[in-house]
Amino acid sequence: MDENRRDVEVYEGTPGWLVPAVVILALVAIAGLGFGYYNYTRINDFQQTTTAQSTQFKTTQDGAAQQITALDQKLAQQDAANTALQSDLSVVTKRLQLTQGELRKRAMKRRRFAPTASRRSLTSIRT
Repeated sequence: MDENRRDVEVYEGTPGWLVPAVVILALVAIAGLGFGYYNYTRINDFQQTTTAQSTQFKTTQDGAAQQITALDQKLAQQDAANTALQSDLSVVTKRLQLTQGELRKRAMKRRRFAPTASRRSLTSIRT
């Protein structure tokens, strides 16, 4: 009967692999928390930057819209002034009954007679 008997040893306590496993698990957990906090701060910084840029963009956009409105008003004023000047010019042209062709003919006559007129004035000054 002694041969059928087996000796069984019972170990009490924690296994040897448990402590290193817990240490590794704790390191991984701490690294995960650090990584999470790092990403959290980056996201907050990004949101703040995005909000600031959005505000700046809206301010710039509002300023540009005001400038465009002012330019449109100036353009309308200039168009009105241009229309008034064209109307005045047509009235003056009708009163004088001159056309572009007549103005050109008169300018050509002036050019032809201008040198002789200046010679006459020079000779009259000399005498």
